[in-house]
Amino acid sequence: MAHFRSSGKYLFAATLIVTGAALAACSHSGSATQLAKKDGSSTAVMTASASGATLVPYAGTDVIVAGDPATRTATVHLIGGEGSVAKGFNFNGFANGDMHIQVPTGWKVDVSLTVAGKIPHSAIIVPFSERTKGFAFQAAFPGSTVADYRMGIMSGDPPKTFSFTATTAGKYAIVCGVPGHDGLGMWDEFDVVAGLKQPVVLVKN
Repeated sequence: MAHFRSSGKYLFAATLIVTGAALAACSHSGSATQLAKKDGSSTAVMTASASGATLVPYAGTDVIVAGDPATRTATVHLIGGEGSVAKGFNFNGFANGDMHIQVPTGWKVDVSLTVAGKIPHSAIIVPFSERTKGFAFQAAFPGSTVADYRMGIMSGDPPKTFSFTATTAGKYAIVCGVPGHDGLGMWDEFDVVAGLKQPVVLVKN
């Protein structure tokens, strides 16, 4: 399993969420009460009003998102096919929208994709309504896709990277563009949130 570690100015990783950012994320995702404790005790609860699902801050070992407010840059580390969730059709162990990556409006987003396992995967950020459209995806932002997203990369291949600016607030999706993978659940939510102070990762509880 691949892991990413944060250091220096990238201490705004998703697992280090401050109250202000969490509340900003809640205002986008739905109603909320308290910030979750990392050990799961007492209280978090961020509720996605559209689905009724409870969202909590990601507390795993992968640093999925790190933020640098000085440069207004969010660095997203995606691992395609990490573990057995959705039979390997997942990002960082999450599928079918169970992970919500949220970034502030106007920030640059640098995405790096590596792949675990034996199945090729790719990544493209698309309008949310097109998350299971099939192979003819359109990038939501200029540059928000790996090259040749239908082909994918394999475990051991060099990371695929892309960069874009999250210019428009809204709900989008990260999708594997290899034909058929979206229908098997390989998509998660990507939100661009006005007023958010730093990137966060929320997952369904």
